[in-house]
Amino acid sequence: MDAKKRMNYSVDMDPHFIAISILVILYSLKRFNFKTKFKYPQKFSSLIYFVNSVENVSLFKLKLDENYKLKLTDYERLNNLYLKSKLIEPQVNRVLNSLKDQGYIESEIVKDEVCIYLNKSKCTFIEQPIFIDLIDNSKEVQKYFKTISSIAYDTYYQRLFKGIEYNE
Repeated sequence: MDAKKRMNYSVDMDPHFIAISILVILYSLKRFNFKTKFKYPQKFSSLIYFVNSVENVSLFKLKLDENYKLKLTDYERLNNLYLKSKLIEPQVNRVLNSLKDQGYIESEIVKDEVCIYLNKSKCTFIEQPIFIDLIDNSKEVQKYFKTISSIAYDTYYQRLFKGIEYNE
């Protein structure tokens, strides 16, 4: 890859990065069947950013802590995460469709809710040590937001991004 292409390449938009993140999130949240489904997969676009760094997990926890007043830098980071997550939404949707077509995930629509879960038998590679940090971060996120798998999309975004300045 020449220097110009490398400069324009963003790992955030890489479909492999997105796919692995989604699969690891579903795995660490133990979403293996319809009873334990993950509702509203639109949440993945921001979850991918939150679970891929310890700093972002810390920001996630701070935002959910009602006793903590966020600093200006925290708001700027949160705003940046919000904007990045909106930017990759179409890519996340394409990756979700591809994962479903390849049998890595299953999805069902129930009462206008899209619900997905992991086909664990096809995803044994996730248990490799290379993914341990991502799994730990995902578990940490769930520890502070217990209903993350079932909460409505709008409620999720209100809780995490309420109070930041952005225009849609």
